[in-house]
Amino acid sequence: YHRIVETKVPQKGMPFTFCFNGNNGPCHVNVDDRIPIGTDGEPMFTRAPNRHWYPMLIEKAYAKFRGGYKHLDFATPHEVLRDLTG
Repeated sequence: YHRIVETKVPQKGMPFTFCFNGNNGPCHVNVDDRIPIGTDGEPMFTRAPNRHWYPMLIEKAYAKFRGGYKHLDFATPHEVLRDLTG
């Protein structure tokens, strides 16, 4: 978790930065704090207990790293572990 999350103290109006391990080494991904919400008012993808935001932000950054949420369905466990841990 601490190796992935680079933004330790969020600042208003600033992006959250995450680091994944791409084929060419570390890849820094910036995302805002807006999470896709369904018509029921709940997050469309990851739902965290106690409404913690970091799991949803990590998922959003990883989706951006992979090319969009639709590409997450095609990631193998091996690829995900490699991207997260190196």
